[in-house]
Amino acid sequence: MAPKKVKATSPGGKPRSVQGRVQAWLVLLIWAPAIFYRERLAFSLAGASCQWPSLDGGDGAQSTGDLPPVRIAVVADPQLTTHLSYRELGRGTPGLTAVEAISDAYMSRAFRKAVLTNDPDHVLFLGDLIDQGENIADPAEWHEARRRFDRIFRWPRDDPSGDEDDGAGVDDARGISRRMSYLTVHGNHDVGYSRFAARYGAVHARHERYFGSTNFVRGVGGVDLVGVGAMALDGAEDPGAQSVETKETWAFVDSLDGVEEGDGVEEGDGVEGRCVGEPPRPRVLVTHVPLSKRSYEPGSCGDQRGSPVIGDKTHMNVTVAGRRREIPRHDGLGCLYQDYLRPETSRRVLHAVRPTLVLSGHDHDQCVGMHDVFAKDAKEGRHVCGTPGVPRSATEHTIGSFSFLMGNPRPTFAMVSFVSERECGVPSAGLDPGHTCPAGTGGIHGEAAAKVSLCYLPSQWNTARVYIALGGVNVVASAAGIVADARRGARRMRAAARGVVATLGTCAVVAGVWAGLLLADLSAP
Repeated sequence: MAPKKVKATSPGGKPRSVQGRVQAWLVLLIWAPAIFYRERLAFSLAGASCQWPSLDGGDGAQSTGDLPPVRIAVVADPQLTTHLSYRELGRGTPGLTAVEAISDAYMSRAFRKAVLTNDPDHVLFLGDLIDQGENIADPAEWHEARRRFDRIFRWPRDDPSGDEDDGAGVDDARGISRRMSYLTVHGNHDVGYSRFAARYGAVHARHERYFGSTNFVRGVGGVDLVGVGAMALDGAEDPGAQSVETKETWAFVDSLDGVEEGDGVEEGDGVEGRCVGEPPRPRVLVTHVPLSKRSYEPGSCGDQRGSPVIGDKTHMNVTVAGRRREIPRHDGLGCLYQDYLRPETSRRVLHAVRPTLVLSGHDHDQCVGMHDVFAKDAKEGRHVCGTPGVPRSATEHTIGSFSFLMGNPRPTFAMVSFVSERECGVPSAGLDPGHTCPAGTGGIHGEAAAKVSLCYLPSQWNTARVYIALGGVNVVASAAGIVADARRGARRMRAAARGVVATLGTCAVVAGVWAGLLLADLSAP
């Protein structure tokens, strides 16, 4: 006779519930690995999958000479969440607090594990640091947002109060001691569009005090990094009505136009590498607002874009007294809104700066395009780079937003390699305010001087979908456990109660682990 099966019972003789064991296995085998991967490992893998672009056609950012390239990480439009980002949630509400915490933790984690682990020499921001920052009137609220930004992105400030900022000394993985510096240009969420900035100059002054000037020329290795305050360029059409910022920015841009068409060097004068019409050193233009494009057709931004290409619109829809109407984006006194710099503005900036590469943000998605910089002019006795008669072009890389809340399906950042300064024969990874070596001697021009590689961050929305799916698995497992307990002799109501308690316990454990990781990201040094 076969032995009779004995039901598992508790010491009191009642059937043991399977609910606790089911939920425990769910936590150990499904939830714990999923949380570890989505909140930690995915970001480390994202950083490991990125490589600094090579200047010689290989991998690993090998320089064309004996000196390593200078490496800059580029971050666009982080737009730190504030109470003005989601007014419907209300100031100081649990909903807004949760959104801010999740967004801050995501960017802190991404910056630490994907950006800094790649040992950049410097970090460049393309503007829009704080969402709706231009509209925060209360100084205490603005400074609280600024301190959050500083903490997330490790903005180096020598003064604990934040009144001064400076680079931080760093020894990288290559053993090179350097002064790691941060630079940024101003965006519309920093100082507003030109129409706004003309009325509220104090906003511009506040942002510039804590994050530096938006108009700058910095020697980075063998390249000049040229930042331009794009928000002020399309100001009032009447020069007499232009704001101080517009006048200063155009004066800065025009001061860069020191090379006339056809200028170059005579054969045999001992200077090699200069081309007709080129500046003494290769220039990289940095602007928050992208330049006017050749085409706005679908596909014109390349295959890295995840959303439709934005057209260059001249009018915008507004609601006035409950009625919708169209108004010009530029009303003659400045821009109320813009997706691109105006065509005539773009041409003037390109002619003055004459860059080999353009870096921009504002779009929140990726875009790669070409611009004609100036026409070739082959003159006898001059050295002309490229094909005579063909306009010299520059590639513009628009970098997608670093934040998952800004509409970019896959948040991104860029890794840029600049050729090293060879004139002095020593490594120069510093952001020098001027040229440290004789201009135009031995430099490398054109695309060989700077290369860009785009890096993708994990999708936070996919993380949310994974957690929702696992929540569904939890519900199904709980229902299966209730049925199993009922078949083992437990009362249905008691089995259902056990299932609810076990499921709530799992949710509490999972929420505690997730919240602990989030708090660790928010408090990371």
